[in-house]
Amino acid sequence: MDDVLSRVFHRGPAVRAAVSLTTYMVGLAVFVLMGLVTPYQVLAVQYSRVMTAANLATAQSAWMNTATSAASHALVGQGGKTLVVRAVAAGTGWPVMGVLAGLTLWSLYYNNTQTHAIVSAAGSPDTFTLPSGHTLNANQYFTCPGHAHCQSGFAGYIELDYTVCQTGPPYPQVPDGWQGWFLVTGPKCVAHQPPESNPPTMIPGAPPSATDIQNYLNGLNGSDPLAPANNLEPGGTNNPSPNGEVSVNLPIESGEVTTSVVPSGDVHAGDVVVNPTATPPAGTETTSSTSQQTTTTTTTTTNPDGSTTTQDDTSTTVQCSTGEHDLRSFGSILEQHLMTWKGSGIAGQLALLQSLTWPSDLPTISLSSSLFGNFSVNFNDWSGMFLALRAIVIAGASFAAYRIIFVGNS
Repeated sequence: MDDVLSRVFHRGPAVRAAVSLTTYMVGLAVFVLMGLVTPYQVLAVQYSRVMTAANLATAQSAWMNTATSAASHALVGQGGKTLVVRAVAAGTGWPVMGVLAGLTLWSLYYNNTQTHAIVSAAGSPDTFTLPSGHTLNANQYFTCPGHAHCQSGFAGYIELDYTVCQTGPPYPQVPDGWQGWFLVTGPKCVAHQPPESNPPTMIPGAPPSATDIQNYLNGLNGSDPLAPANNLEPGGTNNPSPNGEVSVNLPIESGEVTTSVVPSGDVHAGDVVVNPTATPPAGTETTSSTSQQTTTTTTTTTNPDGSTTTQDDTSTTVQCSTGEHDLRSFGSILEQHLMTWKGSGIAGQLALLQSLTWPSDLPTISLSSSLFGNFSVNFNDWSGMFLALRAIVIAGASFAAYRIIFVGNS
């Protein structure tokens, strides 16, 4: 073991040289990126491919029945679980436009409380039967107190429409031991349950089918919180896609929706960004203007023999601008970002690097093993690698700070 370690340590200078050279090249590449590429990206006008809010609404409306049907089938037996139906980019047309396949364009989302309410309302209700054979829904039995027609000393009551009470034979018969029928406002008929009598025996209703759920959702008023149109969420790279315990993906071809390429600064709230780094549209012209101002200064000198000498000094100022670049100067952008991030928590954390201390002398560790014997490792022989690690830490932190200050959220 000692022989192996000695061979490794003997090659230490060569290893340190290779690591130092690699670190230098990495640092040079980072410098080029920071000094050349990033400033260009900051100043250049960026384009994004978007689905505008109006086009999004049109696409959602066209796919509403499909999304509702998919949600209905997914909810069968899944009441109480979160549900998301995603419209995702699919097909060969999207990659051509630089759009990632599988990107969520928009989604229909219900939380667990909403899905429980939908499944409960769409299914057949629980029922109970009167001695006369009349079948009533569970919502026609009320426990007391807390409801409109509760009477003191009674545990609950059954409520019927007045016309049902008057229809027969057979006429509705109250359960054994109950008191009724009594006419109340509505007009309604009620039968009161004494405390010693049993409540009606409920027969569970059938769970809803996909058709039942779809009919329920389609029948909801547009202002109902459970209506599908009120539970749509935009997608794209600028909106996180919701997660659901039950999820369904609807493939959308690029030709089935309308997208357009616009300057990134023209993206509005409600727009769905499908490609934040899109190629400028074909035919985009770079509009440029040039202004030139020339100033000439003439100096006349009288010579000793009486003759004169004239000297003309001419200075020219040229200003050029192009429509494809931000008209702000690099200095103004720098100042704006400095003001934005001044005093931020991230900047404060980066300032902690100033207080870091690096050891000048590295330790020597002695190891003892019954298998390999005794040997020691002097980390000073590997100081070059620790210097490389320190350079990488400083370079990485500097690059992160540069991205924050100069680029921001772009």
